[in-house]
Amino acid sequence: MMPCYFAIPLSLAGLATAFKLGSEYMDPFRGPTVNPDLILVPEGWYQVLGVISAVLFALFAVLFACRLIQYPKKCRAEWVCPQRSPSFGAITITVMLLAFLLHDEIRDGPEEWPQKTGRIVFWIAAVAHALLTVVKFSEWVGFRHEFEHVHPQWLIFPVGLAVASFGVVMPFFEETNAHFQEANVLLARFFLSFGYLLWIAIFSISLFKVVTGHNSDPRARHGVWIWMASPCIIGIADFATCAKESALGYGDYNVCVRDFSSYFFIGVFFFFTYVWMSLPYIGFFGRDPFNKGYWIDSFCMDCLACAAAVFYALHNTLEACRTIAFIIYAIAGTFNCVAFLHTLKALAVHRGFFTPMDKWGPLSWFKLTHEAFRGSI
Repeated sequence: MMPCYFAIPLSLAGLATAFKLGSEYMDPFRGPTVNPDLILVPEGWYQVLGVISAVLFALFAVLFACRLIQYPKKCRAEWVCPQRSPSFGAITITVMLLAFLLHDEIRDGPEEWPQKTGRIVFWIAAVAHALLTVVKFSEWVGFRHEFEHVHPQWLIFPVGLAVASFGVVMPFFEETNAHFQEANVLLARFFLSFGYLLWIAIFSISLFKVVTGHNSDPRARHGVWIWMASPCIIGIADFATCAKESALGYGDYNVCVRDFSSYFFIGVFFFFTYVWMSLPYIGFFGRDPFNKGYWIDSFCMDCLACAAAVFYALHNTLEACRTIAFIIYAIAGTFNCVAFLHTLKALAVHRGFFTPMDKWGPLSWFKLTHEAFRGSI
């Protein structure tokens, strides 16, 4: 059980989060008078998906723990690998998303057990992800790397820091007074600040590497989808923090809404480019058979769906925003359903889904060269 398999519960938890942001949970942002027709999905949808994701995560966690105990050197090799190590970030992000799903609405009465449990689990995972980011960033700088080691999947660490800043809606300190409320906002900014910096830096160097590199292995191309997930998640985190600051009298709420729209539009532009890159005359995507990388694509579509749900909640008077949200919801759901069906087929028919993929390198061309020589002779 390698850490890359956690992309499955991560994607399902991401879709459940998108459904939650389209449910009654977002009513406080829809204005004083809430029209039931403004709700995109019922609450039961994200609750069912959250349970499925939690069960899969628990199963994978047990299997990964057994592998860690029996084969610690293999797990260490995966952590050291520049391309496989970002998968460890998917573990902590999944835990944070599941805690967010468990937290549910903030009620006026005393804090109930879902809120308390969700807050505790969330902050444990947030601190763990921050530690992973510090350790991995130190290794990027401290150890020698080649330019080929740079990969867009490194963005999973700043994405996780942005998710950690969601703690502004699940406060670390009980907000009994304005000082604790300000402390929670500063804590959210703490995670978001370095996440924003890493997003800009890693996106820049990974874009240069993808444009100028060879990209011969189609299995390594799925990481560019995280380019779309990064602005969506960072935008939601920035809006949540900015809205909290405006409630404390530190800023203008309309500025928060306007800034979030820019983040969402960046994600939409990325989606359009991915669609065009999939056309036959480019063929950047879809050349490899189904593998775990397609679940990363699904999670990134979930992030765009989350941003679309928040965008619609902030602009619910525009019917076009509702249509856009439904379209993105449908695409994200299709991505997850197709990936799930392919996974079932791989388990039932090929029975090789949990078998590590063949390593790719220059020698991978030898089979093609051999067949070409046979055909020409």
